[in-house]
Amino acid sequence: MKEINKISVDKLRLVALKYYSRSDNGVEYTSALSYAFVVKTDEGKYVNPFALEENYPVFEAAPFTNISSASNWEEYGYKLFLANDVDRTGPCYVSYGDNLKDIFSGDTVTIEMLREYMVKSKAYFKDRSKFYKDSIKKYPLATLKNYFEDKESEAKLIEFFEERGVQLQKVR
Repeated sequence: MKEINKISVDKLRLVALKYYSRSDNGVEYTSALSYAFVVKTDEGKYVNPFALEENYPVFEAAPFTNISSASNWEEYGYKLFLANDVDRTGPCYVSYGDNLKDIFSGDTVTIEMLREYMVKSKAYFKDRSKFYKDSIKKYPLATLKNYFEDKESEAKLIEFFEERGVQLQKVR
């Protein structure tokens, strides 16, 4: 697969890493274990631009309405739809349809812009560790802070999946 340089913001998704069980027919209801970026290709596949060999199920979340007297007439929740052809138990990505034009100006972004966003973010991005060496020169304090926090988050992430009998793909 060719390297991705310029990415259309319309095809870019900020996704949450979660656990999917095919036998239980669902994504485990937890907070995001990590965040990542994926790009929807012209063929309808989703690709992580920092881990091209990754092949996780991707779910799109659509607002789910349950307006009834039992719910006090309030709308709530999301219904998840499998958005790619990967349907297996293990790690998965969930996209909540965030409009990334609120984050990135213009119609396209570069890999460098995504890296910079991850380095500056307080959220845990599992792919951020791949470019600590490059970012320490530009953002020394943020990179060091992220490094130590990411080590702790990564250990929790690995433990979470090991408890479910899943070994994560090693992407280093």
